[in-house]
Parts: sequence; structure tokens; C-alpha cells
Amino acid sequence: MVIGLFGLAGAGGALAAPWAGRLADRGRATTTTGVATALLATSWIAMWAGASILGLLVAGIVLLDVGTQSLHV
Repeated sequence: MVIGLFGLAGAGGALAAPWAGRLADRGRATTTTGVATALLATSWIAMWAGASILGLLVAGIVLLDVGTQSLHV
């Protein structure tokens, strides 16, 4: 069951990619990159703090996926 949560967490990145792409197309690439980088930093903090708390770990993975997908646009 827990592994299924990680699969669902990956859907967050797929949902973030079109949003980040639209912002970049409108000339907001710098803003998109800044927000994505902040999300990545926050994700590492959440995963570190969530080493023993499943909810924080999943939140960190979602933020990591969203931040990475947004940077790749």
C-alpha cells in the first residue's frame, strides 16, 4: 500500500509541467526557475525531517517531483 502512495505522488509532477510550461512561454522563465528551485530546497528539508514520518516523506517527494518537472520545462 505504501508504495502506491509514491506512485500517486509522481502524478504531481505531471500536473505541474503544463503550468510551468505556460509560465515559461509567457516570458516568466526566470520566475519559474526560481520557484522550482525553492520547491526543490523545500523538498529536501521535508524529506530530511520526514525520515520517520511518512506524510512528510511523501510531501517531500511530491515537492521534489514538481520542482524537477518545472525545471525541465
